[in-house]
This record gives sequence, C-alpha cells and structure tokens, in this order.
Amino acid sequence: MEQHGQFVEAKNQQHQAIKGSLTENIDPTQIQEKIATLNTKWKLVRAGAETDCSRLDECFKLLQQFENLAREMRSWTFESDLSQVTIN
Repeated sequence: MEQHGQFVEAKNQQHQAIKGSLTENIDPTQIQEKIATLNTKWKLVRAGAETDCSRLDECFKLLQQFENLAREMRSWTFESDLSQVTIN
C-alpha cells in the first residue's frame, strides 16, 4: 500500500511539473491567435469551395445542354435527306 502511495505521489509531482512547465513555456494568447488565424483561413477555404461547387454545377448544366444539342444535331443529320441539300 505504501509503495502504491509513493507511486501516486511521484506521478502527481511529475504531473504538476509538466503542468508548470507548460504554463511557463506556452503563451495562451499565441494559441488563441493561431486558432483565430486558422478559423479565418478555414472560412476562406470553405467560401472558395462553395464558389467552386456552384461553378461546377453551372458547368455541368452547360455540358448537359451541349450534349442535348449535339444529340439533336446528330439525329437531324442522320434523319435528313442530304441529297436535297443545295448550296447557294
């Protein structure tokens, strides 16, 4: 039991030493500034991704329209009697 108490006390002392070292060596304001900077960058990336997604949606719609027009043109070409075409 005494050995266990000594072990727990040693671990508590190590924990306190590490905790004290962290407070001495790490400035919490730097952490907050870094978090704020990362949040700002994330918002920019997210906005850019949303813009890119909307542009991709527009491109997809235009591609579908093009494919439909190309399909209609092919159909018209195959169904037309080209022997009756005249060039003016």
